[in-house]
Amino acid sequence: MVAAGVDGIDAATVRALADDGADVAISYSAAGYEAKALVRELKNKGLRAAAFPADECDMAQLERLFKSVTERFGRLDILIWRSPKPKESNFQVPRAKRKEI
Repeated sequence: MVAAGVDGIDAATVRALADDGADVAISYSAAGYEAKALVRELKNKGLRAAAFPADECDMAQLERLFKSVTERFGRLDILIWRSPKPKESNFQVPRAKRKEI
């Protein structure tokens, strides 16, 4: 899964993973149109991809995101979670929950 993988280097990462045979999940918070367009692009090439809405600052939404991705694809092998500025994200998983997610 590539978090917020809808443009720039994140979208390039999504395309590279998909071209190498990975099923790709993309999470997005505000860029739904762009995420869905990227998914359509990949599906038109015969690749498996899906977009999932989630606010990275909301733990309940993050838990639903990981659950939805694993239900859709069976498992999550690669997670790419990049934030340009660490203070922009409240993504913190308590140590006890890390293995769960």
